[in-house]
Amino acid sequence: MRRFRQERIASLIGSGGISSQKELVRRLRGERIRVSQATLSRDLRELGVIRGPGGYALPGDPREAAESSQQQSKHILREFVRSVAAAGSLAVIKTEPGHAHTLGVAIDFARWDEVIGSIAGDDTVFVAAADHASADRIVQRIRSLVA
Repeated sequence: MRRFRQERIASLIGSGGISSQKELVRRLRGERIRVSQATLSRDLRELGVIRGPGGYALPGDPREAAESSQQQSKHILREFVRSVAAAGSLAVIKTEPGHAHTLGVAIDFARWDEVIGSIAGDDTVFVAAADHASADRIVQRIRSLVA
């Protein structure tokens, strides 16, 4: 059932026009697929779905592929970053509520050498770096892209 549900989610998102989890739940129910919010969130995370200004999109989605990965990351950073600071070997990035996941995925897909990994909450992304100097470089890169 999980695989089928995720295939339907990917198909619905691929067709466009999904701007919220509520809308996605409604469309899934229209196809007689019942899903809790927690399960849907997990499915979206496993599928690598990102939420941008145009709604939900899949990684590699043709709509997103038109921009280079650097341009896409720059757009998402400009759109969602509210502040960024280094804290030891971490870069701490604040967003508006609900946008940290999108930003974390964009940073992961950018594949910056300094980034070991990221953890996103609701409005904060922690980006792990190997050391303080690497965290500083991440912060400077983000600031230059946001400026």
